[in-house]
Amino acid sequence: MATTATAAAVTGPRRPPFATHHPADAWFFPLIVVVIWLIMLVGFVPDVIIRINSNAPPYPLVIHAHALVFFGWLMFLASQVTLVRTGNIAWHRRMGVTGIALAAAVTILGPAAALTMQMTHAARQPPPFLAVQGMTIVAFAGLFIAGLIHRRQAAAHKRLMLLATLALIGAGFGRIIRLVTSAPPPSTLIPAVYIATNVLVLAIALYDYRTRGRLHPVFLPAAGALLAAELTAGLLLRFPAWIGFTHRLVG
Repeated sequence: MATTATAAAVTGPRRPPFATHHPADAWFFPLIVVVIWLIMLVGFVPDVIIRINSNAPPYPLVIHAHALVFFGWLMFLASQVTLVRTGNIAWHRRMGVTGIALAAAVTILGPAAALTMQMTHAARQPPPFLAVQGMTIVAFAGLFIAGLIHRRQAAAHKRLMLLATLALIGAGFGRIIRLVTSAPPPSTLIPAVYIATNVLVLAIALYDYRTRGRLHPVFLPAAGALLAAELTAGLLLRFPAWIGFTHRLVG
């Protein structure tokens, strides 16, 4: 008894586990998904309309396939959040295989589409921008795999899948910047295409502090990995060896 009391006095009171559910989750996480959709639609729809109304040649097939699986992933994410929101957990789990297939397709077709755009000289960005597109897919794949590993821990799984998706939205936000400023997004140490991603990551952190009093244990490592990918992309954009390699790669 004395030993137990002494140990408790040394270690202090044990913190309760991170709460898996909170009443505000019912609106917060669907709202994040809605914001993601708005960013992607506002970014891509005007771009598509402008191209349709121009005399530009059609995109290669891989670009259409990439767009299909990319928005397929967003539809999958929205459906999974809706299933959880409506209590259909069994269907949410059954859809897991579909999510794995879509994530694999995004991981393969994302770099393929970026490289195709560069090699056909249809890309708006210079060849070194492949660093941004490549690190985006690395971050997405890594966070998706982490979410898959934590699939039986609802709070961790939810946050990892959202962070994985946030890794992808720079493509839409970069187009919004171009639409508003008529100029490409500036490539600072952390390229400007990541602004929306980082604002939403911060929103999730603040939400967890507000509702749970702390971050989920997986959040900081996951957010740190996302930031590391962004910094790596920003550094590669200025790295002479990478610049030379990408220019040689696309001819």
